[in-house]
Amino acid sequence: MIDTALQTDSHLVEVKMKPGRNYSACRVQYSKDGTAWMPASVYADLDPESVLTGNTFLWNEGQTLGTVRLTGIAEPSLYWNPYIQLGEFEGFVKLKVSFITTENSYEDECEVYVGRKEVVFLADWRNAVEHRPDGTAVPAERRWDVVSAMSGSAICRKKKDGELPLPLQIPLPVQGLYDIYFGIAKGGLRCLLKIGDEPFSRFEGNGSRYAPGPEGKYNVELYWSRRRLNGADSLEIAATHRTAGGHHEFGYLSYIKLVPCREPDAVPVNSAAAQYGRRQINDLILYYEPLSYAVISGIHDADTMNRHMLEEFLRVRPREIACQTARIGSKVLHRSAFLESYDQAAKADDNTVNDDFVMLAQNCDILHETLQYSRGRDVRITSCIGMNRPYLWNPTFSEKFTREHPEMIRGGDFDYGFPEVREYAVRLIGELIDNYDLDGLVLDYMRHSLHQTPETLVEVIGRTRQMLDRRERLDGKKRELKVRFPANQWNYYKGLETCVLERFVDGLIPSNLNTTFPLPSVEPYMRLCRGTGIKVYGCIDGWTASLSSDPRIGAMMMHHTPRNLAEAIDAYTERGVDGIFVYQADQFTANPYLSSIF
Repeated sequence: MIDTALQTDSHLVEVKMKPGRNYSACRVQYSKDGTAWMPASVYADLDPESVLTGNTFLWNEGQTLGTVRLTGIAEPSLYWNPYIQLGEFEGFVKLKVSFITTENSYEDECEVYVGRKEVVFLADWRNAVEHRPDGTAVPAERRWDVVSAMSGSAICRKKKDGELPLPLQIPLPVQGLYDIYFGIAKGGLRCLLKIGDEPFSRFEGNGSRYAPGPEGKYNVELYWSRRRLNGADSLEIAATHRTAGGHHEFGYLSYIKLVPCREPDAVPVNSAAAQYGRRQINDLILYYEPLSYAVISGIHDADTMNRHMLEEFLRVRPREIACQTARIGSKVLHRSAFLESYDQAAKADDNTVNDDFVMLAQNCDILHETLQYSRGRDVRITSCIGMNRPYLWNPTFSEKFTREHPEMIRGGDFDYGFPEVREYAVRLIGELIDNYDLDGLVLDYMRHSLHQTPETLVEVIGRTRQMLDRRERLDGKKRELKVRFPANQWNYYKGLETCVLERFVDGLIPSNLNTTFPLPSVEPYMRLCRGTGIKVYGCIDGWTASLSSDPRIGAMMMHHTPRNLAEAIDAYTERGVDGIFVYQADQFTANPYLSSIF
């Protein structure tokens, strides 16, 4: 039975059921006149877990049929989004709920008043795509498409190739503190956003850069941000500079919803922060991966990349950003006296052949310009070096040392038993230490961890420590050395045991070969480091628990939800780690439901 049906401040109608029934399912319908009944667009809950993942079939039943499964829910509450069917209608509407319980079936009706509630909806897409703010016409080839949607209309990318549509500027005609939501007809949402003169920020409403997220769901409403608006502000919406491919699509944006904040200190009711809160992390390190941002997002220069991606990272307020710089055996992005830069188009992880990363390598020194851009921003910038990625099978990625020494590669990875390999790695590391004013290094042995012995690990890490100490003697600046490694491998444990005893390292990052879960064991390394001042970090990877495949890209696609992040951080905190290292941090930083956990 219906207990109450009341419109919330966010314009949704909350329908509470009487407790104590063994509910199985229900169907919700609405009617303006009490005779013609139509399915209501119903959310089973406002939980961000359901929004970002959840069951697409069940979600779409609620949106298209008004049917919701209630099994196991003691006190159900449903949320009808009247804007989907009624637009900005004001007046009384009847609701009919048809229940199935374990004992019987019955129907109940009620009446609810639907008003504006001071909520503002923006959806004048036709005018927005055809005219600039000054009234001049937008060229047809640079326009967004306007398509029909349950809410009226939606905008989307016109085509997958060709020129990007011109950014849209949507006036925000309100003053005060507002929560901003996006109504998405289908397909998630991936775009760049900004208000006024602030830098663009990515919005990834799809879970991760590979995973479908809410793609396939109808009428998803996602929270973006809380902003103080002055009545003259505009929201600028731009397509991301992505390579062509269906998994990189913008989506279908059907409306923008502005909800006034009656209680400025209260968190939005359906944001992850309301459910999980923000975790206190003493030392947060985010991994910054320019090569992938060039390939996946098509950002070809340091200025654009840092204004989009580095700013996005800085908004999360990390203590350190570890900038991907080089992979031993691969061509490089930075300027080197002896290493080759990327100079040929190649097939990338997303199955596209492009030269985006080549343009990045030729246009700038991303490491130098990231250091310059972040100066004065109260964040450490370190260089992250992948310690084994020769790409022998892909000569366009392989550096000349790899091509000249295939006999030193076993199973696709360099064998560090060869002194020439160790010398090559140490020379690369030394050049970075000598030529860049870094705050430290992260030697990353993950993803490609084979062919190491305790002795080879101690030699390379120890020599790196010596080079860092030599640089410190020259300029007085302490530079930290951290190592990311497979937590469960005997060779790495024994090698790092020596490195801790010799004080070669400042931080250890025990990790899985791939994925966050099951959490790697940090306790043995905390025992090794106890009383030494050497920090131990819990690692959160860009994917969760298992490997999967997408026929378009052949990549992992198991992405995190807010619960995953909260559970991982809490588990590491309970174990007493000194900080958190986030690998593939771009999987989290552009999604408000995920970034709000940090």
